[in-house]
Amino acid sequence: MGRPIANETFVQALLTYGTYDHYDFFCVDQHHLRAFQERLEVLVPDSGGRSRVTGHLHVGLADALRANVYDVFHFGDFTALLPYMAQARRHFANQPFPISGVTHSLDGLLMSTRYQQIVQAELAPYDAVVCTSECAKESVKRGLSWAHQSLRGAFPASPVRLERIPLAIDVDSFQQVDRATARALFELPDDVIVALCVGRLSLRQKADWAPVLERLTRMRAQGGVDRLAVVIAGGGEGEEIALLEQLIQVTGVGDWVISIPNFDASIKPHLYAAADFYFSLVDNFQETFGLTLLEAMASGLPVICSEFNGYRELVDHNETGFLVPTTWAETVPDYLRHIQGVLLDSPTRLYHGQMLAVDLDAVDLAFRTLVNDRDLRRDMGERARASAQRYTWPRVIAEYETLWAELGELARSSPQPTQTDSSIVFDPSEAYAHYAARLLREDTVLGSTDTGESARQNPAVLVRYEDVQACLNGKLEQWILSTVSAGTQTVGSLREGASTTAAASPGQVDFHILWLLKHGALRIES
Repeated sequence: MGRPIANETFVQALLTYGTYDHYDFFCVDQHHLRAFQERLEVLVPDSGGRSRVTGHLHVGLADALRANVYDVFHFGDFTALLPYMAQARRHFANQPFPISGVTHSLDGLLMSTRYQQIVQAELAPYDAVVCTSECAKESVKRGLSWAHQSLRGAFPASPVRLERIPLAIDVDSFQQVDRATARALFELPDDVIVALCVGRLSLRQKADWAPVLERLTRMRAQGGVDRLAVVIAGGGEGEEIALLEQLIQVTGVGDWVISIPNFDASIKPHLYAAADFYFSLVDNFQETFGLTLLEAMASGLPVICSEFNGYRELVDHNETGFLVPTTWAETVPDYLRHIQGVLLDSPTRLYHGQMLAVDLDAVDLAFRTLVNDRDLRRDMGERARASAQRYTWPRVIAEYETLWAELGELARSSPQPTQTDSSIVFDPSEAYAHYAARLLREDTVLGSTDTGESARQNPAVLVRYEDVQACLNGKLEQWILSTVSAGTQTVGSLREGASTTAAASPGQVDFHILWLLKHGALRIES
């Protein structure tokens, strides 16, 4: 699935089922803003729905916070931006508002640092981390507790709220293909029992196929599953796909195990419709939820899956499928534990995954049970389809809005946070103060140039990159050029004059002065 696709689906659902009057989206730069606007037309064909959306640039965030009173500010990932947004709110917002962000992958080298940043960021009780599973919620709780301890109590324990709201799917889209049509598409005979797995074809990002294929080989040799066909479908890089094909060849299951790599998304419902049951024996800590399990359940398939992370919360054992026990190390070996940070994420995931054992005897039993009991497959599948109804987008968006309303009420009854000098980012002014030959100071004297005179008559003589243009104010630029043209000025006098003439802050004035110096439209007088 991936975080980008999950977030895109969330945006589509929010704009379809959400009840807010207006939505502001902030994009990195003009290129991403255009891409967002183009994609929005696909995600929300209704022009009325799109009319509630305004796109902005990240660089315009400060002005937006000063000008608007937001009900909530939500991020598609809580780890990267939540702490920085709390800092921006403290400096620019006129009144408190909630900030929320959702969990995705919770492993990786940076997570420890991210948890520390959240503790340091002075988040409020009306802020929330939305956890897609109870497993994710417990992970974040442990991470924040560790971060508080690791900082030696220099910061209070984070008051941020942890709330479980699951991901969701469009249930109806997985109930529109009939079995015969799907089987014909993949040339699967009607008399075979098809076990399907959909997901990334990655040893280091999803699951190790070797133990599963080894056990399937022994199952076939032992008999009782002669009608079984296994379909493995998903996205992957060339090397990952080659590894899976090699494993299929080495284990000798090529006659009845089929791989369908990098399939078009439009045929995904056909994959589920062609199957008799679904399985996902994930062994990677990068996983936290399991959307494909929901897709399979919505398609009326019983599910066999690892009793692991958020998976165990989606499948009711012996009711909608079978949970396969897993075993993990009580203590990670020191040769892995104490080189974290030197050992990168990809090999770390590989080595950790090699210590996560899926109970293959339970896999064997679950497969045989479903292969040989048509009535059980039907009954479990019907219960799975009903269970999937708990994970629809209208329901999930309503849960978000309920949470945001509760947080908003708490924010409105809370005092404005006290301005502090604390920051989780090193001030660039200090970090780079020694780089340049001189600094623009209050008593720096500025004079006009021929280029500046030309720019007064025709601003187009200066090249303006579209992303930089967002920081430039034509009125302020012309006022600075005209004022300096009339006689030399100190930076201090320009700051003071621009405050009343153009309602500009000292920082805005300095940006324009330095940009004009950069283009030779001003000069520093000796």
